[in-house]
Amino acid sequence: MSKKPRLLLAEDEENISFAAMLALKSAGYQVDVAGDGGAALEKAIKANEAGNPYDAMVLDVHMPYVTGVELLRSLKTRGIYIPALAITGFGSKEVVVELFMNGCADYLDKPFDMEELVTRVGYLVEPRVQNAGGQPREANTKDAGPLTARETEGWQEVTPHGDMSMTTADSLRALLVEKVEKGCKRFRFDLGRVKSIDAMVLSLFFSFGRMMSEMGGKPSLEVVNLNEDMALLFRKTRLDEHFVLKA
Repeated sequence: MSKKPRLLLAEDEENISFAAMLALKSAGYQVDVAGDGGAALEKAIKANEAGNPYDAMVLDVHMPYVTGVELLRSLKTRGIYIPALAITGFGSKEVVVELFMNGCADYLDKPFDMEELVTRVGYLVEPRVQNAGGQPREANTKDAGPLTARETEGWQEVTPHGDMSMTTADSLRALLVEKVEKGCKRFRFDLGRVKSIDAMVLSLFFSFGRMMSEMGGKPSLEVVNLNEDMALLFRKTRLDEHFVLKA
């Protein structure tokens, strides 16, 4: 029997927390609940130290003691990455950008449908690493390749090499934040030299697409040189909602 994915649910509103817990447990997840950001941080650290980290996390942005953004920032500082879905009272530009900069994969605005919550969480707990053929495999940070970036005819062209894993995601996030802060709105990602993509990078693409949509100004986002299997993976994780996919 396969192990049930473990989720950390950090929500201070008891009615939302209880409903979300029931929905997620009914979908087959193990769920640990924290009533505030401080308690969630403690649980995440202990789980990581025990060698049994959470597979994903659902967190409210506005919590007492430690907010959702502060929680993400604290985990990032400690080198702990948990694919995260944030629940926001309002998806303002500032909140969305702050979530992206601190590693959040996705967000839902209140009020939200529990079925949608379960669906979104499902995207976070996909196999952690996918190769071009769509088969799970172990991450190998030694194979993580460099990123090259250049401006061509108004486009920011980003070309990663080798495996797109946690190492690549950190570099890519920093690069994208730098370009967005300079006002860039047209990005083309050339994946022709990519061997594999893990879940963290897919989450980064998704959150970047949503952030750019929230910022307005008709951003243009393309992913090019995709083979058929990788294009299928991108569609499966709904990246085609924000990016134009080209073979």
